[in-house]
Amino acid sequence: QSTPKERQALRDKLGYGGKDVIVVSNGQVQPRKRVDLFLQMAASLPSVKFIWVGGLPFGKVAADASKMQQLIDQAPENVTFTGVVSLPEVRDYFAISDIFVFPSDQETFGLAVVEAAASGLPVVLRDISDYDNTFRPDAVMVHEDAFVSAIERLIRDKTHYRAMQQRANKLAQRYDSATVVRHLLRVYESTI
Repeated sequence: QSTPKERQALRDKLGYGGKDVIVVSNGQVQPRKRVDLFLQMAASLPSVKFIWVGGLPFGKVAADASKMQQLIDQAPENVTFTGVVSLPEVRDYFAISDIFVFPSDQETFGLAVVEAAASGLPVVLRDISDYDNTFRPDAVMVHEDAFVSAIERLIRDKTHYRAMQQRANKLAQRYDSATVVRHLLRVYESTI
């Protein structure tokens, strides 16, 4: 997590104001990630800045590449697509943001969720069974039609925002590399 001074310096560098509310998502631009839903959220919340960190790394051979490029090209003015960026740049975008959303229809583990939580961001996820054994207890879980209201509540209700930051911190700690190593050591020791 960055300090307020570092956060403001990064916002200045990336062209965002100190009072901007920023919602971020991360991943390849592809149909299952539901970029279309992300853009609907942005259209419903024009005073909020939305950043999609990621792009079309496989170019024209990506899933529905032309449709995905069309979504990028027709995005509302309050949306930025970063394209494919380095891991340090991903961290910078997380550091300037206020809320992480992940509207995917399906996921594997979702490392981006852990990275966002480790950055101190409340995490808003689609309510899918893929998260039952991983992120569910420590994220805001919503159905497709409730992302906007979940974002609005996090913006409006500072007590709820802080509570979800604390839960995100628990999520990040659960998957911290030191925690995982300790767990693996216990498993190895119990089999010896």
